[in-house]
Amino acid sequence: MKLREATDSDHYLTSDQRIKDEYKQWKKSSPKSIKDELNRTNKIIDLRGLNKEDMIFMILRGRFGDKKINKVFGL
Repeated sequence: MKLREATDSDHYLTSDQRIKDEYKQWKKSSPKSIKDELNRTNKIIDLRGLNKEDMIFMILRGRFGDKKINKVFGL
């Protein structure tokens, strides 16, 4: 799956809002496309036992970092 590329109109969004928007986009995608993205970005990973939301957070944490994701989602 190819996520929507950032446009000039996105410059007004805060980084927190960009993270939330990306999260919403991933929620709409199929579990297979999320698994494909994780396999593409991580060399060795065992996805058994993970639900869709866990995999989405793995992608976001890899892209934005643990502290930022914890702050945005209140974890």
